[in-house]
Amino acid sequence: MTQVPQTSPTPPRHDVLVLGAGPAGVVAARGLRAAGYSVALVGAPRPFDAFEGLSERAAEGLGSAGCHEAFGRLGAEVRRVATWNGETSDANRETLVDRQAFDAGLRRDAAAAGVAVLDARIKRVEETAEGWRVTGRAGENQAFDIEAGFLVEARGRAAPAGGAGGRRGPATTALIRRWRLPSGGAPRTALAAFESGWCWFADLGTGEALFQVMAASGSGELPARPGLEVFYDDRLATIPEAAVWLAEAAPLGGVQARAAGPVLAGTLLGPTFARVGDAAFAVDPLSGNGMFQAVAVALALPAVVNTLIRRPQDRALAESFYRERVEQTFQRMCRVGRDFYRAEERWPRHPFWRARAAWPDEQAAHEPWDSEAPKLSARPVSQDGFIVRQPVIVTPDHPRGVWRVGDVPLLPLMEFLAGDESQSPAAAAAKFGAQAGYPAVSVETALSWLTHRGLAERVGGTIRLHPAPAAQLLKRQDGGPAEA
Repeated sequence: MTQVPQTSPTPPRHDVLVLGAGPAGVVAARGLRAAGYSVALVGAPRPFDAFEGLSERAAEGLGSAGCHEAFGRLGAEVRRVATWNGETSDANRETLVDRQAFDAGLRRDAAAAGVAVLDARIKRVEETAEGWRVTGRAGENQAFDIEAGFLVEARGRAAPAGGAGGRRGPATTALIRRWRLPSGGAPRTALAAFESGWCWFADLGTGEALFQVMAASGSGELPARPGLEVFYDDRLATIPEAAVWLAEAAPLGGVQARAAGPVLAGTLLGPTFARVGDAAFAVDPLSGNGMFQAVAVALALPAVVNTLIRRPQDRALAESFYRERVEQTFQRMCRVGRDFYRAEERWPRHPFWRARAAWPDEQAAHEPWDSEAPKLSARPVSQDGFIVRQPVIVTPDHPRGVWRVGDVPLLPLMEFLAGDESQSPAAAAAKFGAQAGYPAVSVETALSWLTHRGLAERVGGTIRLHPAPAAQLLKRQDGGPAEA
């Protein structure tokens, strides 16, 4: 594998130190460097082969985040065949990812942004009077010592526990084994449910495949490591689809175990530290889009850190914004996973399915936008690199509130419509855009959002505020964090 360029010598002190060089860590490091901070990224290259299936949305998110080296190392996009509740579908697609090559691309993306990248194993992390100190071993067992004023914990599920007050869903472990197939074929993936869990199969297109079994791993549910291979083989023997996928295949190496249950850290943020990615929240793989959500939160982190460092008086705003962003993302993803488990109805009494179909609660994953009237609220949002308070529109499907669509703020647009109700949508978009400095096409998108939410209406070729909902909206105000 090509070695990632090192920034040498690494300065002994940085403004920000990011631990972990996965997608969330790299995206956060790049954003913090763009905000003007000196940033060091410390992470050990993955010592073993690993492959994952990445959703289309996650792949697009990486490209949008500027991680072009990593994006360029994504594998083939394949159609995933899923057998669930006795029905088979190939409606979804995913991209196969060689994590060693992908991670190397991520480190290159960090270095290209001016981040000091150190391939190293971390031995000790300690808080000091000046911030943080991290020690460990790099290269040929060479000791390193780095200090920083702010620490970002991004080591995924391997990160130290996240403090009291967190949440954990039903314990789940992924049991993974590589297989040699009798003949090569095109890359493909498949997923299937069985009585005591579900499984994922990936033909890598190289004559090798991965077969992963998701199993309950609470107290007494999973054997100790010496018994994992027998446990894995016993499960495999009960899966009809596996007999087809692995016909005449031979195992390569032993069974690897990886934690895969949902977990939310109790402490997400402090005056000089933050958690991001799986170190902040990790979801069941069945929830989908876990990497996309981790990258989305990492993109929001630089404004939070910038506020903590440069506007400490607004610390409460920053903490509220980040905590709500992470917690609500976690809850929504867990509810999406719950609904997938509920859709499998063949084994409702089995402990595996019963526990996951009941967690985390009974609330809908996606509330209908019109199930409750919208309201206006002053809440923290990300604006110009800081967390500030702005008026936002809160709807059931956007509980943290929306203060702008694209770059167009909604409340000023509503006030503009209230003052002039005799314009066509195109004319209104052009006029407001010219006055406020936004492209007319962006304003038209914001007008469509207001119309869809019942806050504006089209009458006789013109657009105006909807009298009743808009009037009530302007009367109802409260406080809390916003989605923007």
